[in-house]
Amino acid sequence: MKTQVLQTSKNTARTYKHFQISSGEERFVPEPATNEFFYVGSDKSKIDFLLASFGTGYAPENVSRAISLLERLPSLNSKPALIVVDACLGEQSIERVFACISANTYYRSVPLILEASELNEGEVNRYRDAGLLDEIIFIKREDALNFQQKINFLARFKKSAGTAAVRPEVLAGRPKKWEQRAVTKRAFDIVFSLVAIVVLLPLLLLVALLVKLASRGPVLYISKRAGRGYKVFNFFKFRTMILHADQNLEELTHLNRYKSKLEGRTIFFKGDNDPRVTRLGMFLRRTSLDELPQLFNVLMGDMSVVGNRPLPLTEAASLTTDEWAARFLAPAGMTGLWQIRRKFQDDMTVEQRINLDIAYAHKYNFLYDLWIIAKTPSALIQSSNS
Repeated sequence: MKTQVLQTSKNTARTYKHFQISSGEERFVPEPATNEFFYVGSDKSKIDFLLASFGTGYAPENVSRAISLLERLPSLNSKPALIVVDACLGEQSIERVFACISANTYYRSVPLILEASELNEGEVNRYRDAGLLDEIIFIKREDALNFQQKINFLARFKKSAGTAAVRPEVLAGRPKKWEQRAVTKRAFDIVFSLVAIVVLLPLLLLVALLVKLASRGPVLYISKRAGRGYKVFNFFKFRTMILHADQNLEELTHLNRYKSKLEGRTIFFKGDNDPRVTRLGMFLRRTSLDELPQLFNVLMGDMSVVGNRPLPLTEAASLTTDEWAARFLAPAGMTGLWQIRRKFQDDMTVEQRINLDIAYAHKYNFLYDLWIIAKTPSALIQSSNS
């Protein structure tokens, strides 16, 4: 067999390779790589995006070439960091790639990803429900940093499973053994959030008006957060800080309640008596009224009533190690173990908080959620403005 390089990019610093397999004794042996992409498709803009993220990789234009190359890579001592199949190739092509890598334990730790920029919502949901994929991405809408963090999480999560195969449903937060309780949990979330929004609508409108009158800026604070399976979504809260408060974070590290670090990085920031918080914001935080807009996150399916706190992307990126990634198995929630425990242990360490998240991820069920909800009211009133 002979592997010929048919095309490379003009950018000599970043290369990708198109391959064809033919008979013969000669073969091209690439250097062993640990951070290459493998893209099946022909869209040059998507290849350029992957080049910007990884620097080098493989780009066979069709599934036949891709499968031939995937069968040879183990003997060439080369394993890609991810395998991306363009949805434009069709469902049968995706199934063929899935069958190829499923039959080869060499690729067990490599995420299989669908690039779905050209698909509509119904088509995306059909692929998601099929359970063949670890993730669905939209390269034409992706932010490079968020994309790298998401892939890092998927790769480490699959690697942490050791020799056991990790089903895509696990990475999507929907393991089969949890299907029934996931349906029950989602049904409860929809009913609870709908009823709560209707009942609390006058209060929501009043708080929105007060926030608008109290200080300059928008009523809602909206930020990108990572939830179950590292799904990134827009997280809603009533704004409690002055405008552009995020720009002053580095100057306030001495106020951080979570003093400990993991691998030299600050994981969480919670400031005691944060000077960026407005007077109205102090009241909203102490009564947890600032959290009420998250009912809309719950209704939309981004969050659950009970779960682990959705993390800012910088914090979430610090928790994609093998040891901590399990916290992302649980849905993001408005309340959870950490919220009810902090009433009794206000000086909780980073490690203790993450361990609570992991414990919930492995244990959660409907009755457990009801117990946490019952404990939540007494933990709502906080003693600080954090």
